[in-house]
Amino acid sequence: MNSNKIGQRGEEKAKERLLELGFLMIEKVENAWKVARNKGGSISRAWPAAKVAGDFRAVEPPFGRSVLVEVKHTGSRNLRWSDFSEHQPIKLSEHSAAGGLSLVAWVVNEGAVYVMRWPIDEALFRKGKSLKREDAEKSVYYHEDDERLDFS
Repeated sequence: MNSNKIGQRGEEKAKERLLELGFLMIEKVENAWKVARNKGGSISRAWPAAKVAGDFRAVEPPFGRSVLVEVKHTGSRNLRWSDFSEHQPIKLSEHSAAGGLSLVAWVVNEGAVYVMRWPIDEALFRKGKSLKREDAEKSVYYHEDDERLDFS
């Protein structure tokens, strides 16, 4: 399966999890594309017009706080800092600093989706230190009235 299909399946799983957590107005952030055409008018290549801040936007009830979500699907391996493009941690941090809720939805092959607040605890995840599933379980997002989720 190609990486676009894997990424799309990961995003679908992440969206399902966000709905389960009660987020509202979940919308995929789409990329605008620039194209180059050959002499015959056919598209010869395409590239994103701009980098987007995240994969999804949503609203956190009950007060309507802005939510920015970056989805990562890593198969069966740990989440690495290098799985993020250079601008993604910056955008997640800017959104959080402005009062929004920034989340990373980490999808693994077995179907688990770890939705974690950004920034993730530096003791667990940073440049040079990958995030393990058992540490992700310690970092999952939950509403204060909810119990932590069981991934067993």
